[in-house]
Amino acid sequence: MVSLARPGGASGSTQSNASSFLQAKTRAVTAEAEMKQLRQKLSNMSVEMEALRRENETLKEEACGGAIGGSTGAGASARVRQDDGAGDLGSRTRRDRSSAFLRAQTVALRQAASTAESNLRQLLSGVENLRSMANQIETFRNTQDEVKSEGVSIPLEDYLHDVGVNSDDDDDDDDDDEPFGPAL
Repeated sequence: MVSLARPGGASGSTQSNASSFLQAKTRAVTAEAEMKQLRQKLSNMSVEMEALRRENETLKEEACGGAIGGSTGAGASARVRQDDGAGDLGSRTRRDRSSAFLRAQTVALRQAASTAESNLRQLLSGVENLRSMANQIETFRNTQDEVKSEGVSIPLEDYLHDVGVNSDDDDDDDDDDEPFGPAL
């Protein structure tokens, strides 16, 4: 700053200029110190934000059973650091991560539906087996009722294993007479 000297030697303006210079210098030093503090806070907050992002990704992965198709570890932190420098790119990447999370949720739901459908088919197959067994037992009971009227009864094991009522097989091998077949 250049000051023009007034005719008559105004020394008051020189003192006021010096005072203004000292005030400006003090403000500049204060502003630099404050800027240094703010940069340090920004650095600390960036580190904290990166840690929170990683924690958030980990929680999202745990929430859907690890089905998220994203990277973790060094690759993820490099990607986060890359995103910090680019404003629009960072928001696009967040959208991509959100989209990947939703895709992973969709895949997990479809897998759960498929598993449930498979379990239902197995249950229905079991129901059919139980009905078949109930029909066999009912048929046996009806046969038993008919046989009782004739005076002869058949053990259930013989009926279920298709062994005849009166075995006319008079040979001496013991394995044919067993209701469950030969012992192995």
